[in-house]
Amino acid sequence: MTSAVLTVPAASHLPPLQAPRGAFSETHDRWPFQECLCYLITQQLTGRLTLHPSGVTLHLNGGKLDAVQGDRALGAVLLEQGLVHEEALRTALTAGGLLGQTLLRMRVLTALQLRTALRLQARAALPRVLGSRPERYDFAPGLPLPVPSAAIPGGDVLAEALTAQGTLPLDSVFQLAGVVQPVTVTSEAWALLRWVNGRRSLQRVVHLSGLEAEAAQVAVRQLIEQELIEQGAISGLKFIVPRIKPASNVRQPPAGIRGNLFLRHLDGVQDVWTVIQKLNFPQEEAVSLLTSMYRDDVLDIVHGRQEFQRLLEQY
Repeated sequence: MTSAVLTVPAASHLPPLQAPRGAFSETHDRWPFQECLCYLITQQLTGRLTLHPSGVTLHLNGGKLDAVQGDRALGAVLLEQGLVHEEALRTALTAGGLLGQTLLRMRVLTALQLRTALRLQARAALPRVLGSRPERYDFAPGLPLPVPSAAIPGGDVLAEALTAQGTLPLDSVFQLAGVVQPVTVTSEAWALLRWVNGRRSLQRVVHLSGLEAEAAQVAVRQLIEQELIEQGAISGLKFIVPRIKPASNVRQPPAGIRGNLFLRHLDGVQDVWTVIQKLNFPQEEAVSLLTSMYRDDVLDIVHGRQEFQRLLEQY
């Protein structure tokens, strides 16, 4: 297997997003939670992603995974690793609060021991959690957990998600990440990377690369692990809510039938993703209509202004 050394140009990024529209709730059927997790990590959001009905919560912190709560108890991990005695654990549980922080204050654990236990807890839970199909999930922005935390790199989480799903997220659109230092990738990974432009779906990228399915799976995993690609701005359609501006003498409606049909559905309540699903419009056509109408002063953005700004930079 040959390899290539390349420098990936830094993408033009705005500052890391705050949570789109604050807290939100979604169903797995409408937006698979693994894809949502990819979006939250690559956009470096901080908060809690809770799955239902299991109640498992992923604590995210600026592109890293701080902890997995609701799968296996931290106390069980600590006992299994011989890091605490049962009596000390009972005392800490009785005191309340975050168990790890309580044990730190009691000087039962060191910061390194706690971080090791949190990483073991999180990594053991990830295959089960990422392979699940929750009925729905909620994201709530908030402050990160206190240190030390598991601090698992986002690339590791996304690669694990890819393995757990067993298939590539072919409908997702990826773009080059803002990497400035030289990196080394395999020739197969380069065959994919050269077609990633923030507009093509992964299915189209794989087709253009000419790679077989198995080779493409390995190459995509490498690119995600190395954090060389991230979900494109087009993923933000799920958070962008536009509305038609009041009629005026200077505003001209779209000339085309499809443009007018699209415009009639922009009511200030529905997000663009919902609209294009109803109309069965291709994503790129919808983005082209959305951005051109905005530039023609036909509509404004009610929610998701930061996500929309990212679209304007690319279209």
